[in-house]
Amino acid sequence: MMIPCIKRYEQYIAEKQKSKNITETNEGHDGSENYMFFANISNIKRMCEEMLEMDPSKVDSLLSDGHGWATDHIATSKDDVEEVYGFLKSSMDIKKGINGLISDGENC
Repeated sequence: MMIPCIKRYEQYIAEKQKSKNITETNEGHDGSENYMFFANISNIKRMCEEMLEMDPSKVDSLLSDGHGWATDHIATSKDDVEEVYGFLKSSMDIKKGINGLISDGENC
């Protein structure tokens, strides 16, 4: 299952790469000012998918064997991601007009 914001970003990148008017910078990113934001959430998604594919009983055993710090890190990371998600989601929803169309910002 693909997270909607990741799918939109991947589509965005694909469209930018197809466009002849867009050129990559020497840093090797797509030219977006916040390219690391998107690279980081893509990495988080990949790592989460890999962890979810691990044997749950083996993971549980490891965590129970003195590695509760890992559970704490996931909990705090979840809170951070949830906060950013909530901000982005509410900001995007505010810009939506009637019937889900994106507003030009002048009539909001």
